[in-house]
Amino acid sequence: MKISLERLSKELSDRGFTPEQILNFVAITRGESGYLFEAQNPKDNDNSWGLFQINFTKSAGGVERAEALGLPVKADGLPTQAGLAKYFGLKRNAGGTYSVRDGVSEEELIKANLDALEMMWNGEDYSPWSVHPDNAKFDENQRAQDLWYGTDDTPGHVGFVTQVL
Repeated sequence: MKISLERLSKELSDRGFTPEQILNFVAITRGESGYLFEAQNPKDNDNSWGLFQINFTKSAGGVERAEALGLPVKADGLPTQAGLAKYFGLKRNAGGTYSVRDGVSEEELIKANLDALEMMWNGEDYSPWSVHPDNAKFDENQRAQDLWYGTDDTPGHVGFVTQVL
């Protein structure tokens, strides 16, 4: 299930985000989750969830994030996969993918994602997101650069978002 750019922009604005912050977060959402509520990345050293792909690994502050959101945790303090899925309004499918749980409204999905974003973001820069130029490894990540700036065939995030909004 996708959120529209217009709805995401409105919800961010309603939470007090500035126009520049909204532009950045709508662009980040495009690159991180493709606007899909059920986006989840369990690969390598990642355990990212939701629209903004909030990372719940130990090195990303997963213990503190789980505590702040009241998630059930394992012995190491990191959140359980089932707890994360429930928080983000998702269910695990037979193939290991996730989808929105029956009966969960778009409003509930938006609230969970924005609450998680506000809990983890420092309010200053966008360095936690690999698709943003503030990220320390952005210059080494050609995919991220292509997504952000665009290619001959595809507009970059900011250009795309500016055109749509």
